Amino acid sequence: MTARDLADDSPQEPHIDIPDQVVVRNLASALRKKTFKIVADIMRFGVFVNPEETVDFETASRVAWKHGFYARRVE
Repeated sequence: MTARDLADDSPQEPHIDIPDQVVVRNLASALRKKTFKIVADIMRFGVFVNPEETVDFETASRVAWKHGFYARRVE
């Protein structure tokens, strides 16, 4: 390990960039998961969607976190 490794401030989790509104199918693609799995995850949060609908950043980031990703909001 070098001093450069210790100075790295980037998050250790893999991350994805998510806009304020994201299409469920696109979120599944970004997470490299089957669309029906992402729809099921979102439905567990009490939000009923189909693959062509959009979800807000908060919902998408919760799903991303469940799959081991840190979500960053993009404009």
